Amino acid sequence: MRIAYFAPLALLLAAVAAPAHSATSCSSLRSRFLAQAHATHFRAWTQHRQCAAALPEDNAALQQLEMQTARGQTWAAHALARVLERLDGGNLEDGLLVLGQFADQRPTTLLHMAHDGELSLRNMKNALIMHPATLMDNLAAQLAGLQRRLQRIQQVKAPSLRLEQAEAVQALQHAIARIPAPQP
Repeated sequence: MRIAYFAPLALLLAAVAAPAHSATSCSSLRSRFLAQAHATHFRAWTQHRQCAAALPEDNAALQQLEMQTARGQTWAAHALARVLERLDGGNLEDGLLVLGQFADQRPTTLLHMAHDGELSLRNMKNALIMHPATLMDNLAAQLAGLQRRLQRIQQVKAPSLRLEQAEAVQALQHAIARIPAPQP
């Protein structure tokens, strides 16, 4: 009976004595993830509220996250999707552009991130219609890129993603329709 009485007290003391994640340990977890973005490091970094709130804390880390996402690294894309709502200006545009490039490689994963609430539908649609500034004056390249992306999204066959897929298709079709016909 005494053991049962002290068990809740022991749990309470263990919770109080558990080390809080300092800025240093969060930075260490972030660095480990950025050096090697995989599920184990992602979970270690994001499972603690203080650490997840610090994603990412500087432009260099954000750029590293974007580079990995652009190369199709799934866990980097998950991390980028989680911080997108806190970005603005050029950082937001860069993040959306990179997630669009990620969708070219892994469209099902991008739709899953929207389905799971990691990425808002608005940001998913914006990511899908973004194109690099280098294509600003090249309407034919913009059109071809959006058409390829639309085709990739339409090839997703997961029934659970029908809503996200329909939203993505509609956004892409609308963006394609806004591009003026090339002049001969």
